[in-house]
Amino acid sequence: CGIMCVGPAYRGQGISNKLFELHIDLAVDNQCKQLFLEVIKSNDRAVKFYEKYDYRPVYTLKYYSIMKSSLLSDAGTLNYTLKEIPFDTLDSFRRSLYDCHINWQSDTPSYAGSTNEVFLCAYDGNKKAALIAMSPQGKINFIWVGHEYRNQGLGRSMLQKAAQMQNIEKASICLPSNSSVEGFLRKLGFEKQSIEQYEMYLPLQKC
Repeated sequence: CGIMCVGPAYRGQGISNKLFELHIDLAVDNQCKQLFLEVIKSNDRAVKFYEKYDYRPVYTLKYYSIMKSSLLSDAGTLNYTLKEIPFDTLDSFRRSLYDCHINWQSDTPSYAGSTNEVFLCAYDGNKKAALIAMSPQGKINFIWVGHEYRNQGLGRSMLQKAAQMQNIEKASICLPSNSSVEGFLRKLGFEKQSIEQYEMYLPLQKC
Protein backbone atom coordinates (compact mmCIF):
# COMPACT_ATOMS: atom_id res chain seq x y z
CA CYS A 1 0.00 0.00 0.00
CA GLY A 2 1.83 3.10 -1.25
CA ILE A 3 -0.66 5.65 0.06
CA MET A 4 -4.17 5.85 1.47
CA CYS A 5 -5.96 9.10 2.16
CA VAL A 6 -9.55 9.92 3.09
CA GLY A 7 -10.69 13.54 3.01
CA PRO A 8 -11.40 15.03 6.46
CA ALA A 9 -15.10 15.52 5.68
CA TYR A 10 -15.49 11.81 4.87
CA ARG A 11 -13.64 10.24 7.78
CA GLY A 12 -15.38 8.08 10.36
CA GLN A 13 -17.79 6.60 7.78
CA GLY A 14 -15.99 3.30 7.18
CA ILE A 15 -14.47 4.35 3.85
CA SER A 16 -10.92 3.43 4.89
CA ASN A 17 -12.13 0.02 6.04
CA LYS A 18 -13.76 -0.66 2.68
CA LEU A 19 -10.67 0.51 0.78
CA PHE A 20 -8.47 -1.78 2.82
CA GLU A 21 -10.77 -4.75 2.39
CA LEU A 22 -10.67 -4.22 -1.38
CA HIS A 23 -6.89 -3.90 -1.20
CA ILE A 24 -6.56 -7.21 0.63
CA ASP A 25 -9.02 -8.97 -1.70
CA LEU A 26 -7.02 -7.76 -4.71
CA ALA A 27 -3.80 -9.06 -3.17
CA VAL A 28 -5.34 -12.47 -2.52
CA ASP A 29 -6.70 -12.64 -6.08
CA ASN A 30 -3.18 -11.93 -7.37
CA GLN A 31 -1.68 -14.63 -5.12
CA CYS A 32 0.41 -12.21 -3.06
CA LYS A 33 2.13 -13.80 -0.07
CA GLN A 34 2.14 -10.74 2.15
CA LEU A 35 1.22 -7.07 2.25
CA PHE A 36 3.30 -4.23 3.58
CA LEU A 37 3.15 -0.48 4.04
CA GLU A 38 4.99 2.38 5.70
CA VAL A 39 3.62 4.73 8.33
CA ILE A 40 5.12 7.50 10.45
CA LYS A 41 5.79 6.07 13.91
CA SER A 42 4.12 8.95 15.71
CA ASN A 43 0.89 8.60 13.68
CA ASP A 44 -0.83 6.58 16.41
CA ARG A 45 -4.23 6.68 14.74
CA ALA A 46 -2.91 5.16 11.51
CA VAL A 47 -0.76 2.58 13.32
CA LYS A 48 -3.77 1.38 15.33
CA PHE A 49 -5.88 1.22 12.17
CA TYR A 50 -3.32 -1.03 10.46
CA GLU A 51 -2.90 -3.16 13.58
CA LYS A 52 -6.65 -3.78 13.47
CA TYR A 53 -5.99 -5.62 10.20
CA ASP A 54 -3.14 -7.59 11.85
CA TYR A 55 -0.31 -5.56 10.31
CA ARG A 56 2.72 -5.53 12.63
CA PRO A 57 5.88 -3.39 12.61
CA VAL A 58 8.89 -5.35 11.34
CA TYR A 59 11.42 -2.67 10.38
CA THR A 60 12.00 0.92 11.49
CA LEU A 61 13.02 3.28 8.69
CA LYS A 62 15.46 6.05 9.54
CA TYR A 63 16.55 9.08 7.55
CA TYR A 64 20.04 10.60 7.39
CA SER A 65 21.45 13.50 5.40
CA ILE A 66 24.67 15.44 4.90
CA MET A 67 25.65 18.58 3.01
CA LYS A 68 27.99 17.99 0.08
CA SER A 69 30.54 20.40 1.55
CA SER A 70 30.84 18.19 4.65
CA LEU A 71 31.09 15.02 2.59
CA LEU A 72 33.99 16.15 0.40
CA SER A 73 36.78 15.93 2.95
CA ASP A 74 39.91 14.07 1.88
CA ALA A 75 39.44 10.29 1.76
CA GLY A 76 42.95 9.53 0.59
CA THR A 77 44.04 7.60 -2.50
CA LEU A 78 42.68 4.11 -3.05
CA ASN A 79 43.99 1.48 -5.43
CA TYR A 80 40.68 0.54 -7.03
CA THR A 81 39.27 1.12 -10.49
CA LEU A 82 36.06 3.16 -10.36
CA LYS A 83 33.69 2.76 -13.32
CA GLU A 84 30.18 3.75 -14.30
CA ILE A 85 28.03 0.67 -14.80
CA PRO A 86 24.61 0.06 -16.41
CA PHE A 87 21.51 -0.42 -14.30
CA ASP A 88 21.34 -4.12 -15.17
CA THR A 89 24.75 -4.76 -13.59
CA LEU A 90 23.73 -3.12 -10.32
CA ASP A 91 20.28 -4.75 -10.36
CA SER A 92 21.78 -8.21 -10.91
CA PHE A 93 24.19 -7.70 -8.02
CA ARG A 94 21.42 -6.39 -5.76
CA ARG A 95 19.32 -9.47 -6.46
CA SER A 96 22.21 -11.69 -5.38
CA LEU A 97 22.11 -10.22 -1.85
CA TYR A 98 19.47 -12.49 -0.36
CA ASP A 99 20.12 -11.40 3.24
CA CYS A 100 19.83 -7.68 2.46
CA HIS A 101 16.56 -5.86 3.12
CA ILE A 102 16.02 -2.54 1.32
CA ASN A 103 12.79 -0.56 1.65
CA TRP A 104 10.83 -0.47 -1.58
CA GLN A 105 11.38 3.24 -2.42
CA SER A 106 15.12 2.60 -2.48
CA ASP A 107 15.10 -0.82 -4.15
CA THR A 108 16.02 -1.29 -7.80
CA PRO A 109 12.47 -1.57 -9.26
CA SER A 110 11.72 1.98 -8.04
CA TYR A 111 14.40 3.53 -10.28
CA ALA A 112 14.69 0.94 -13.04
CA GLY A 113 13.44 3.44 -15.62
CA SER A 114 15.55 6.39 -14.46
CA THR A 115 17.92 7.87 -17.01
CA ASN A 116 19.59 10.23 -14.54
CA GLU A 117 20.69 7.85 -11.79
CA VAL A 118 24.44 7.42 -11.27
CA PHE A 119 25.60 3.81 -10.95
CA LEU A 120 29.22 3.25 -9.92
CA CYS A 121 31.31 0.19 -9.13
CA ALA A 122 34.79 0.02 -7.62
CA TYR A 123 36.75 -2.96 -8.95
CA ASP A 124 39.66 -4.81 -7.38
CA GLY A 125 40.89 -6.40 -10.58
CA ASN A 126 37.75 -8.12 -11.87
CA LYS A 127 36.14 -8.34 -8.43
CA LYS A 128 33.42 -5.94 -7.32
CA ALA A 129 34.63 -4.14 -4.18
CA ALA A 130 31.86 -1.54 -3.80
CA LEU A 131 28.73 -0.24 -5.57
CA ILE A 132 26.56 2.84 -5.28
CA ALA A 133 23.40 4.26 -6.87
CA MET A 134 22.53 7.93 -6.39
CA SER A 135 19.61 9.94 -7.77
CA PRO A 136 19.92 13.45 -9.28
CA GLN A 137 18.51 14.81 -6.00
CA GLY A 138 21.28 13.15 -3.99
CA LYS A 139 19.23 10.24 -2.65
CA ILE A 140 21.47 7.25 -1.98
CA ASN A 141 19.37 4.34 -3.18
CA PHE A 142 22.08 1.70 -2.83
CA ILE A 143 25.52 1.52 -1.26
CA TRP A 144 27.51 -1.63 -0.59
CA VAL A 145 31.13 -2.31 0.29
CA GLY A 146 32.51 -5.84 0.46
CA HIS A 147 33.55 -7.02 3.92
CA GLU A 148 37.25 -7.24 3.06
CA TYR A 149 37.22 -3.69 1.64
CA ARG A 150 35.65 -1.88 4.59
CA ASN A 151 37.36 0.64 6.90
CA GLN A 152 39.63 1.86 4.10
CA GLY A 153 37.69 4.96 3.03
CA LEU A 154 36.21 3.25 -0.02
CA GLY A 155 32.60 3.97 0.97
CA ARG A 156 33.41 7.65 1.43
CA SER A 157 35.16 7.76 -1.95
CA MET A 158 32.14 6.22 -3.66
CA LEU A 159 29.83 8.78 -2.06
CA GLN A 160 32.13 11.65 -2.99
CA LYS A 161 32.38 10.59 -6.62
CA ALA A 162 28.62 10.09 -6.98
CA ALA A 163 27.92 13.45 -5.31
CA GLN A 164 30.33 15.21 -7.67
CA MET A 165 28.82 13.55 -10.74
CA GLN A 166 25.29 14.51 -9.68
CA ASN A 167 26.41 18.01 -8.64
CA ILE A 168 24.21 17.91 -5.56
CA GLU A 169 24.12 20.19 -2.54
CA LYS A 170 22.91 17.52 -0.12
CA ALA A 171 22.99 13.73 0.07
CA SER A 172 20.31 11.72 1.86
CA ILE A 173 19.46 8.12 2.61
CA CYS A 174 16.52 6.19 4.04
CA LEU A 175 17.28 2.77 5.48
CA PRO A 176 15.89 0.11 7.81
CA SER A 177 17.67 -0.15 11.16
CA ASN A 178 21.19 -1.35 10.44
CA SER A 179 23.92 -0.79 13.02
CA SER A 180 26.86 -1.14 10.62
CA VAL A 181 25.45 1.23 7.99
CA GLU A 182 24.29 3.75 10.58
CA GLY A 183 27.72 3.66 12.21
CA PHE A 184 29.31 4.30 8.81
CA LEU A 185 26.99 7.25 8.17
CA ARG A 186 27.66 8.80 11.57
CA LYS A 187 31.43 8.53 11.07
CA LEU A 188 31.07 10.49 7.84
CA GLY A 189 29.06 13.21 9.58
CA PHE A 190 25.55 12.34 8.38
CA GLU A 191 22.86 13.75 10.65
CA LYS A 192 19.87 11.67 11.65
CA GLN A 193 16.51 13.30 10.94
CA SER A 194 13.77 13.28 13.56
CA ILE A 195 11.20 11.44 11.43
CA GLU A 196 11.03 7.65 11.60
CA GLN A 197 8.63 5.21 9.95
CA TYR A 198 7.45 1.70 10.58
CA GLU A 199 7.45 -0.87 7.82
CA MET A 200 4.43 -2.95 8.75
CA TYR A 201 3.70 -6.39 7.29
CA LEU A 202 0.68 -8.64 6.98
CA PRO A 203 1.25 -12.29 5.98
CA LEU A 204 -1.72 -13.53 3.98
CA GLN A 205 -3.48 -16.69 5.02
CA LYS A 206 -3.78 -17.95 1.47
CA CYS A 207 -0.03 -18.02 0.77
